[in-house]
Amino acid sequence: MTKKLTNVRKHYYAHLPYRNQWIADVVGSRSALVGYIQPDGNGGEVYGYGSKEEAEAAAALYEVKNTSETSAEGVRKFDTGATRDTTEGKLDYRKALSPIVLQRYVQYLDAHRKQPDGSMRDFDNWKQGIPIEAYFEGLGRHDMAVWLLHDGFPAEDNHGPVTLEDSLCAIIFNATGWLHEILKREQSSGKTK
Repeated sequence: MTKKLTNVRKHYYAHLPYRNQWIADVVGSRSALVGYIQPDGNGGEVYGYGSKEEAEAAAALYEVKNTSETSAEGVRKFDTGATRDTTEGKLDYRKALSPIVLQRYVQYLDAHRKQPDGSMRDFDNWKQGIPIEAYFEGLGRHDMAVWLLHDGFPAEDNHGPVTLEDSLCAIIFNATGWLHEILKREQSSGKTK
């Protein structure tokens, strides 16, 4: 038997915009809420339905689009007849990463592409190689800014005041660059994990 992927419920919270509307939830393991269902049966932002029947119809469509039976041989067969191997043991980048964080991070990178001479560096310029010590120093500076901002103090760098979002993006940049250099070195020496 296939586990139910959806739940339909009435939304009663007065302080939220979908009061007294029906919501179709996507549920994960242990029935934890992991998302919401749009009228087209796809996952997305929370959506308020005018009736229980509308929410149930969207949930049923989601179930059809996302339900599969797994055979003893490890083959998933979808209601449409399509087959695939199981997802067991496969990395799921879409579940592991946040698209809004990635989008904000690339916006941060774009805002910092202009060089002192006015030219624009390529997005991947950092991949040419930056010493680990430079990443370590940057990480320390931006970590200090996050700490100050978190504790309610102002923070600034050589360009002026900094925001919490920019400081967190700078931490991501320095950690990513540092890890990139480590992995590049391991790959070139034949050591991989």
